[in-house]
Amino acid sequence: AIDYDGLECPNNSPVGCAASVAGFITSISWIASYLSFAANACGQAVNSGAICAGDFTALMANFGEIATVGAAARADCDFGKNALQILTRTETISPPWKQFIPAGASPP
Repeated sequence: AIDYDGLECPNNSPVGCAASVAGFITSISWIASYLSFAANACGQAVNSGAICAGDFTALMANFGEIATVGAAARADCDFGKNALQILTRTETISPPWKQFIPAGASPP
């Protein structure tokens, strides 16, 4: 989360720091989930408390994944001024190879 040499976040930006911190919290949540499920799997009987803890921490880790990816996308992608424009694009985008192959052309 923090660059120890300069004590600053990646790219010295709030978004870079958010991605880094969310990634750290997500990693800790996954570790807690795996340990909880291991506590259930290694016992002689079903440990419902361990299963519940594993499920809950796995859910928290998945939410952390969403937060990490959201912050990383904000840091890595240039959405410009209108991020919704990407989602509401109306024109059809065709693959570049279509410009070289005429419609209805037979193989050589």
